[in-house]
Amino acid sequence: MSLSRDEMIAALKEAGQTVAGNIGDDTLKNKYNDFIASQKPKEPKKVKVIIHSKDEKETEVFVGVNGKGYQIKLGEEVEVPQGVINNLKNATEVVHIAEKDKKGEPTGKITRKKKARYIVEKV
Repeated sequence: MSLSRDEMIAALKEAGQTVAGNIGDDTLKNKYNDFIASQKPKEPKKVKVIIHSKDEKETEVFVGVNGKGYQIKLGEEVEVPQGVINNLKNATEVVHIAEKDKKGEPTGKITRKKKARYIVEKV
């Protein structure tokens, strides 16, 4: 569907673009098409990585970024957007550690510690 001249001008003005009153048809079409192209989301930069899990039983991980899901095999080289890497680096798990005294005897106190869930190795 193509827009009329008046519809293109109205759309550009509504978006805050300036349009000269004497703009030619071809120039208007080019300006409108350039504006529409600039509004499309850019493809995110991709990075090659190998993702390792601390859980040997785990073979895959699912990561969601901006409404898009990625099922990733662990231990294999993959190319993923930077947002996936950021999410994996922020993934943590809580580990409970029984504290010991100087003699190595349990004190009965347990400490909770956050640890990274995945290791991300850039290739």
